Amino acid sequence: MYQFLTTKFFSILILVIFDFLLSLHIHLDKVKQEHCLTKCTNGLIGGLDTAIFKSEVNRSEDPQAKYVYYQIGGGNETKFKTVCQLDLTKDCNLIAYSELCTCRYKDINVINLNISLAVQEHDNGTKLRGAVVRSNDSEPIYSELQELPIIYASDDTTGHLIINQEPIEMNSDLVKQFNGRELFIEYSCSSQGNPCVIEISTNDSNYKVEGKEHAVYYKSYNKSEVVIVTIRRALCSLVGKITTLRLEIHMNYQQAPKQDISIWGIVSTIFNIIFGIIIVYLG
Repeated sequence: MYQFLTTKFFSILILVIFDFLLSLHIHLDKVKQEHCLTKCTNGLIGGLDTAIFKSEVNRSEDPQAKYVYYQIGGGNETKFKTVCQLDLTKDCNLIAYSELCTCRYKDINVINLNISLAVQEHDNGTKLRGAVVRSNDSEPIYSELQELPIIYASDDTTGHLIINQEPIEMNSDLVKQFNGRELFIEYSCSSQGNPCVIEISTNDSNYKVEGKEHAVYYKSYNKSEVVIVTIRRALCSLVGKITTLRLEIHMNYQQAPKQDISIWGIVSTIFNIIFGIIIVYLG
């Protein structure tokens, strides 16, 4: 009796293992920065960028598999929700599901999928998983969880402004006066993990200065003028939400009056010099 139970147990175990080995498994890659739709080199910007997960399914591993689906959860999501589903009994090009997912055949059995997720700042900590279902009443077989990259707020930047060597606090639009003919604007900004992009322009010129982390604008004036300065900064690129600073600068400059020198004045000066030399010589 003991031998019979032992033999039956191992037979069932072998069948379970064999069934598992034949079952289809979803390969879900970690998100790579270069695959995402972003201008950033590290992480993504909420409300602007798109994370792209890449997955691969081999139908030959399990002919009984009916469909696969992908779910997101974690972060602020208490439950996982399905973002796309792939019917393995139909051709990849004929599947009707969310625009979040696209698929193509690598070969006759292997299907490559891209899962695109437009991210928001509150999506930090969100994870994606794939699942295989063999029949309507069977338990799904899940892939490993893959987490979204870190997500930054689009205005997660700070700046520092200096005009003509004077630090300027830019809490709101303001008016400043400077005496002289030279306007020298220096602006620097910083952010977490990604470059901060800057653009400086004025209303009296088509000339713009752009830079990463630091930018300098210079112009000289031949008369007093009112100059409107616009400084734009953003995380990674000047796209999406941009922090804009505007200030009005009064350049107070007056040229010294020109002295009119006539030809008679020059002749008179020369005559006086020569006359002085003669007087000294005769004296």
